[in-house]
Amino acid sequence: NTDKKGSLYAGLDAKAIARELSSQGFNILPNEVKLKEHIKKLGEYDIELMLAGEKAVIKLKVEKLKG
Repeated sequence: NTDKKGSLYAGLDAKAIARELSSQGFNILPNEVKLKEHIKKLGEYDIELMLAGEKAVIKLKVEKLKG
């Protein structure tokens, strides 16, 4: 949920991102998601993952739920 300015009431942390990626079939653990701070606004973000010692960057799009 967001307020009128697009701020999230509950920020997204590494655990929430790993859970969502896992629900989509990716085997990602929370400690593999590297965030500088919780995501607190709608928008697109570059998310760094550390997988088997290698850095990977994915795009995360945070948007309002439709419906």
